[in-house]
Amino acid sequence: MPRATVTALAALVLGAALGWLARGQRPPASVPSPVDVAVLTPEDLDRLCGDGGVVAGDLLLVSTSLTGDVAVPCLREVGGTLRLASNPELSSLRLPALRTVGDSLEIQDNPALLRVELRGLDSVDSAFAVSGNPALRALVAPRLERVGRFVEIYPNTALNDLDLPALRFVGGALTVEGNDALSELLLPSLEEIGGGFSVDSNAALEAMGVPALWTVGGFFDAEANPRLGAVDLPSLRDVRGDFEVRENPLLRSVDAPRLREIGGPLWFLDNQILSDLLLPGLEVIGGGLELRRNPGLERVDLGSLRSLGGELRIAGDGAQPDERDRLRRDLPGPGPSPRATQNHQ
Repeated sequence: MPRATVTALAALVLGAALGWLARGQRPPASVPSPVDVAVLTPEDLDRLCGDGGVVAGDLLLVSTSLTGDVAVPCLREVGGTLRLASNPELSSLRLPALRTVGDSLEIQDNPALLRVELRGLDSVDSAFAVSGNPALRALVAPRLERVGRFVEIYPNTALNDLDLPALRFVGGALTVEGNDALSELLLPSLEEIGGGFSVDSNAALEAMGVPALWTVGGFFDAEANPRLGAVDLPSLRDVRGDFEVRENPLLRSVDAPRLREIGGPLWFLDNQILSDLLLPGLEVIGGGLELRRNPGLERVDLGSLRSLGGELRIAGDGAQPDERDRLRRDLPGPGPSPRATQNHQ
């Protein structure tokens, strides 16, 4: 390189450094590239403690020889993705000191896994996905408050203990689907879901509790939960997508007293003993309204509804004549004029 070029580059570097110092700041240090860590044996786990319990990149526990109950008490932080997948003989995993995961946390396809404890975990910056673990009975993360993208619990057919009492914010969708042993879905701190909220095909689910939830940024879907008895959404104010409740044969009531706006259509279909549909504060439905094949429906409260963006369809519902007439009479609707159709199929 010519001497003049070297001199010019040196002058630029020196000038930049002097500029930082003049502003009372240190020149930025170079940032090393994150290093991924793959664990295959128990000895690999021991080496994590030698690195201070911090993994800058991904931590991969995939197709390992780990067996039985595995605990890593020193692991404090994973800067990338933590993936636990395809471990044929692992029965439990405990990470008591883990506080943060900088990307996704994935627990997938571990056939013998019975229990996962993440008692110190506060946040997952991207996705939290627990899927395809047929023996998993307990997922315990009592301090987890925030997941930056989606949460997916699907399908873990033996799961009967889902312990997420502090979860407050999910940036994307929340899906709880195909967990046949789960009898309760209790998320007492959950306030905000940035995407859709789906509770679907959970064979043993009898109760769901989300008392603090006030907004859903996508759709709300409660579908094909054969034992679910009630959907109570006491704080919910808006659902920006569709609102769908269908094929829940033991569902008796849906109560969302503060719900004001639904961005898409509202559907209640094939809920055989649904008797109470209580949305007294609902003012706006962005799409159509469909109440069909809910033969036990006795009480419908949509008393504040003033805008319907699509078609009104009511068929095969116990309360349909009075409510159909009221909706046709009272809805001004900026969108298409609501039309009621009645066919007793």
